[in-house]
Amino acid sequence: EPHRNYNFNFLKSFDEFCTDKEQVTITLVVNSHNVQDFLRVKEHFKHLNIQVVTLSQLVKSVDGEHVSDHPSVFSHKYPLQAMKKLFAFSAVDSDYIVMDSENLCLKKFEFSKVFQNMKEKSILLFISAKST
Repeated sequence: EPHRNYNFNFLKSFDEFCTDKEQVTITLVVNSHNVQDFLRVKEHFKHLNIQVVTLSQLVKSVDGEHVSDHPSVFSHKYPLQAMKKLFAFSAVDSDYIVMDSENLCLKKFEFSKVFQNMKEKSILLFISAKST
């Protein structure tokens, strides 16, 4: 499972370089069939605040419906990956960033400053129309 390895490497780099890691919750959104692999990854990083949820759990929490998240249901991996990212919002109750498993941390940083910078220099522009 390449994503398990990618996530392991990300968590290793995060553990090494994030200076406020005790304030960060990492949510790994995975497929039901490989949840055990990711629980073992979580076990390796006991000192980090990691939760493992399945796409099926997220869809059920939002829609109340059971949906299979097995990769064989999808003709390509992209719809599955997009659904994981879109439903990730339902697993958190605070600010969050959706990241791909291939990300790595390369130098010391504070995650709180990442969020602060995102809020101050957002790349999304919201415009409300005035009624006339």
